[in-house]
Amino acid sequence: MTSPSIRRQREYDRQGSIPQPNFGGPVNARHMIPMVAGPSAPIQGRINWQERLNQDFQARHNQWLWHHGGRDQIDTQRQINHDQEAFQHQAHMADLQW
Repeated sequence: MTSPSIRRQREYDRQGSIPQPNFGGPVNARHMIPMVAGPSAPIQGRINWQERLNQDFQARHNQWLWHHGGRDQIDTQRQINHDQEAFQHQAHMADLQW
């Protein structure tokens, strides 16, 4: 009689390899979900993952609000975000001038 470990090994050998995902291959554009615009990845330096997480949350929340009738709140939030980014940019430009 064949031992259980030998039977398992023979079964494993007959199965062949398990197909692996191709993460670097071409992407089928028909199945892509539209992405929300946001800052691109920095060329140098570290990525602020907490900021990315917050941006993703905000984008999904805005999308949810849009589909549930909260368009006015989204417009207000967009203006607040724009004003904050403009202020940060002005502060950064002022730092560069000194």
